[in-house]
Amino acid sequence: GEDNKNYDFSYTRPWLDDKETSATINLYDITNEYADYNSDGDEIARYDKKRRGQEITFSRRTHNEFVSNYITIKNRDDIYKGEADGYEGDSNQYYENKFFEKNDKGEIINKSDKYESWMPETAAERRKENFGVTRSITFGRVYDSRDNVYDPHEGKRIGYSVEWAGGMGGDFDFTKWTADWRYYFRAGGESVWALNLGAGYASGDMPLSQRFTMGGSDTLRGYEDDQFRGNSMLKATLEYRFPIVKKVQGVLFTDNGYAWDKRHEDEFDMGLIKNSYGVGLRINSPLGPVKLDYGYGEDGGKFHFSFGGQF
Repeated sequence: GEDNKNYDFSYTRPWLDDKETSATINLYDITNEYADYNSDGDEIARYDKKRRGQEITFSRRTHNEFVSNYITIKNRDDIYKGEADGYEGDSNQYYENKFFEKNDKGEIINKSDKYESWMPETAAERRKENFGVTRSITFGRVYDSRDNVYDPHEGKRIGYSVEWAGGMGGDFDFTKWTADWRYYFRAGGESVWALNLGAGYASGDMPLSQRFTMGGSDTLRGYEDDQFRGNSMLKATLEYRFPIVKKVQGVLFTDNGYAWDKRHEDEFDMGLIKNSYGVGLRINSPLGPVKLDYGYGEDGGKFHFSFGGQF
């Protein structure tokens, strides 16, 4: 079946020329099940999406050994593939159903409890707003003085980028600015304080896949994955990391942040920022790094499990 055709291929050529230019090609065609949530954490859709695209990145270190510049060209298509198995005909499916009826006067009646006034009225409009082709070019600059990129104990990583979409065709036209600051301080022995600050702003119209997101194991633990999405974002995470036994690290953390949706929220309204705190484990397994976290947000606790390194 179609699921057997999934692939995500990445190849890096580190020395392209005598100026140490590196090139990375990323090709992917993956169909996965996704869930979308409203800002209250209520699930509004569960569906299959095909993510298909090609990306190429060129990176070159500057005369400063800690600083690199990069450029990424992206061609990506996000394709809605229908409701997930077992959800067909569910009246709360955001991309399939009318969320309300209107009377003869054009007034909304029999409104779904999932419908909000800023949402496009028809399912077709909602799909068009959130899925389609993104063609963009990104320029970035990174300063990286970490002592170990996989488990840093001192140093910092500071990154800035601007992504521009719309001049090369595609369905969306936006400019997206992102900044990310990461600092690491030794706390005695092998313990470390790790601080991550981030900010982002975008103008124009972005599909669901390109918006800033907040929520889940990588940004705001204690909340649903990508529970908050928008065109502006602030985040702050502080972690205290300490060794437990060989290849196992403990973490105490606090996460803070939000992504503001300009369609119905004031951008950078600080009163909307969400907070959480919790504990976690980092396990260096034969299959790669494993993250286990329990985060406690405003609606209670939530367990997060993921593969991959930490910031």
